[in-house]
Parts: sequence; structure tokens; C-alpha cells
Amino acid sequence: MSINRTEATRLARECLPKLLEHESISSGGQSLSNDITASSLSETNVAVKSLCRLWAGMGYIYQVTINNLHPSSNNKKYQFIVKRVIPPPKQSRSMGDERKAVSYLFEANFYETIAPTLIDEYDLAIPIPYHVERDEKTDQVTICMSRLTGSPGYLSSDENIHAVLQWLATLHAATWGPKADEYVDRKLVQPIGSYWHLDTRPSEHDSMSRRGWEGRLKLAARAIDERLKRDKMQCCIHGDAKDANMLFGEGGGSSVSMYDFQYCGKAPPSVSTESLSYVACIILFYDEVT
Repeated sequence: MSINRTEATRLARECLPKLLEHESISSGGQSLSNDITASSLSETNVAVKSLCRLWAGMGYIYQVTINNLHPSSNNKKYQFIVKRVIPPPKQSRSMGDERKAVSYLFEANFYETIAPTLIDEYDLAIPIPYHVERDEKTDQVTICMSRLTGSPGYLSSDENIHAVLQWLATLHAATWGPKADEYVDRKLVQPIGSYWHLDTRPSEHDSMSRRGWEGRLKLAARAIDERLKRDKMQCCIHGDAKDANMLFGEGGGSSVSMYDFQYCGKAPPSVSTESLSYVACIILFYDEVT
């Protein structure tokens, strides 16, 4: 189900107070927030554009633009991103469909509850959440958030690598130990973080060769997985820290923003596993092809 202008206008009314609040904070208190109300917003002020489909066709990403809010606004535009998740009917979902549908519910919880703290207290560069909706019967999710600035990039330079490691270290420190346990208990993040962990990949594990180094790794995989789950040094990891989920500063790789928190959850970074090993594999890949 695509978002038409009427639906976009409804969401814009929900998001407008936080959009204006954020503008006021960013500009040192100078904004039009005292002159504009959500009720004054009409469909003529709103435009919606489809940007892309979600993985496996499970929804869409839209950009909503608000124009001409006030005569004194000098045609200032406000934009936000809408992530609209539409899973298949529950009775017809595969294991992969169910995993993805649940992951979007966790992402909604993350943006609604954890993201504001990471932004305000730790200055972590992630989308600012404006509005979140869920449909418990269908698992449909709508997340309205700020549009990040920056450019796509690759983990092929020292600047980019250092920026990413600093970003990950900040997230890990902010969610260390008891905080990670609290978030899991409140069902705000995945109980086991990472897009790639053994519980979600039974078919891939079964298909591994029984011979050579791959066979030895296959035999050891379950023990390694259990050891990581028991590690005392736990935090919340991003879960899918690949360069496709990053935007780098316009002036180079001195800063990075990240998005897509479907698989954010509890895991140990203590032995360079999970998110750090994921980043390391990407770095090695670029070293090989360049």
C-alpha cells in the first residue's frame, strides 16, 4: 500500500511539532514554531516521493516534503523520511519473512525509546525519530524520521574506518552491561544482536561442507555461538554495520551516520566479534579488490 498525499499529510501533522522543535534547537531558538500549528497544514503543503523498496519487497521508503508553511517562511522546505513496512500475512510467512517482520518491530521500538537518548546524551549520528506507528494485527510498521546528511562511501580509507569504529565504540559504551540487559528485557532490541548469527542461519549451517577447514568450523560453530552468548562483556551492537547503512561527512570520512536498526541487539564486542568482525570483513574485501 503506497502512501498518497492524504496519508502523507496526516503523517506530516504528526511529525511537524518535532520537526519545528528540532529546528528551534539547531538554530538557537530561532524558528517559526510559534506561528505554525499542525492543524494549519493542508494537502497543498505536502508532497510525497517514493525512494526505494525495502528488502524482499516488504514495504517502501518515502520522502515527504512540507512547503510554504507560513508567509514569513520564505518558501522554506521541511523534509522527513517515512519507512512503511508491510509484511506478508502471518499465515503465509516463511521463516525468513517472520524474522524480517519481527526485526522491523524491534526497529520501531529502538527509534521510539532508545534513539532519543543516544542522540541527546551521546551525540550519536542516527536519524531523529519523529513518529512511530504499529499495527499489532498485521505487524505493519511506520517510522517517520529525519533525513540524514552525508554521502555514501566505502570502508576503503583510514578516515572512514576510524569514523566507523568511533561510532560503534560510542554505541557499545552507551549500552554496556546492565543497560543491554534492560533493553532486552523491555523488548526494545533483539535478544541476540546481528543479522548473522547461528540461530537465524540453520540452512546455511547445514549446507556447509563437512570437509577441510570449513568442516572443522562447522563442527565448532555451535560451541563458538554458545560461548559468545555466555560472554560477560555484553552491550548492544548495530547488528548490520555495513557501508550500505552508512553516510559519511561531506568533507571526507571524519564523521559517519548510520541507520537501519532492525538487528540491533545484545552481543559481545569483547573478542572483536559480531559488528566489529563484520566491519573487518568488509575492510578486508576492499583491500583485496583495490
